[in-house]
Amino acid sequence: EEEVKESQTDGMNKYNLDIAQKRASTLFTNTLRLVEKERHEIKIPNLIIHLGGDFITGWIHEEGQQTNLLSPIEATIVARDMLYSGISQIATNGKFKRIIVLCNRGNHARTTKKMQFSNEISTSYETFIYHDLKSKFSNIEFIIPDSDIGYFDVYNKTIRFYHGQQIRYNRGIGGITPSLNRMQAGWDKTKDADYNLMGHFHMWSFPNTYTTLNGSMIGFNVFAKSLGFGFEQPLQSFQLLDSKRGFTVRTPILCE
Repeated sequence: EEEVKESQTDGMNKYNLDIAQKRASTLFTNTLRLVEKERHEIKIPNLIIHLGGDFITGWIHEEGQQTNLLSPIEATIVARDMLYSGISQIATNGKFKRIIVLCNRGNHARTTKKMQFSNEISTSYETFIYHDLKSKFSNIEFIIPDSDIGYFDVYNKTIRFYHGQQIRYNRGIGGITPSLNRMQAGWDKTKDADYNLMGHFHMWSFPNTYTTLNGSMIGFNVFAKSLGFGFEQPLQSFQLLDSKRGFTVRTPILCE
């Protein structure tokens, strides 16, 4: 429900409710195309979808209350419907034996002024989205952790998944990597993980050798321009985990 105007981004990007619907549709269509492309060489029986959070912009900033195209509740309904449509497309046409959906709540969907810890699950519009989707897909496994960090084992590897607001980025040398490495090292002392999936920073990259940082469907906006972040087209992340070789293919899913 965030609006991005071409006039405010030097013509680099435009985003509104209609464009959101088109990009979401393109995302799921291109996901299936990538799967079919890789199936010419290998078998892909299972799919993991990481719903990493921030499916709405929300009213966490006063600016959003003034400029967003929908209220948080209205945006939550639209986001739920878009996800339902896309996951249905995947389930109907993907020819997967098993689909697992990993769910994290982002910081933008919170109902409180600040992020909370012990009741984070109870103060997010995305809790409703995930449990409502789970009730609609009896043949799909939804993993919805009570905490902000989840773990899932696949092919003898432990995947840690989280939104990413836990990482502090002070625009220092090395970007988010120093802070990320420290945080992951701390988490590993309690529960070790072989790989990490995260979002939040809207920059598709691999900040260390065992982490994927997802991109954004909104793409370049006024906030990114004002803070001097580089342009990135709207995209999400696709990768293959081989049962013997580990992660192999890593490529963006273009949303336009």
